[in-house]
Parts: sequence; structure tokens; C-alpha cells
Amino acid sequence: MICNKKFGADRGEGSTYAALTELKLEDVMSDTFWIYYLFCMGCGVNKMKGPKFAAQGKELCCQGSSNLEGLANEGVYCSQMETTLCIWQECRMPPAPGNPKCAICTWKLNKDHSAAGA
Repeated sequence: MICNKKFGADRGEGSTYAALTELKLEDVMSDTFWIYYLFCMGCGVNKMKGPKFAAQGKELCCQGSSNLEGLANEGVYCSQMETTLCIWQECRMPPAPGNPKCAICTWKLNKDHSAAGA
């Protein structure tokens, strides 16, 4: 598409994506003014349906997504969870109850985890 003018046939069967928002792919394609769209990527302006910001990506076997939400969600202002092979990384501000606060090589600053999962 160029300036919302379609060229060629509509997409037939193919793989789908994990739902990023409540919007459906058909709605995104039909309710967007496409500046350009070629093969599998493009740039367009929507009618402000759905979230103000959302992103989803996949490269080979790695998939991720981002979504805009309120400043605090259940008292959490910043959080992240990731793993690479057997290495885990976690960040949450403020720290969760029962969090070790600081840990290295199995040594933990907070050894009482009775409040964890609360």
C-alpha cells in the first residue's frame, strides 16, 4: 500500500501473532491509514483506537512486547523479569515483601522470606 492505496491481492492464510491488545489484526489493517506497507512491514496512522503506545516484536525465536499503563500498577513503579539460558534477572521498585534486597553467590542480605508471595 502507498497512501492507503492497495496493490495486489489480500493476504490469504498464514501464521498469526499473540494478541498484544484487545484489537484484532483485521481491525488494525482496515482502520489504519497506511502511509506505506510492503510485504510484512509498514507505517500508518490509526484512529486512536486501543492504547496510546504498544509494541510487539519477534526475531527468530525471541519475542517481546511493551505496553503503556498507569504510573503505578498494584504499588509497583518499575519491574522487569528476564532469563537468558540459566541466568535470571529481576527488578522491582519498590522491592516485593520477602525480597532478599541484595544477594550474591547464595548469600542474602534478607534471609527471612516468610512474606514472599504475599
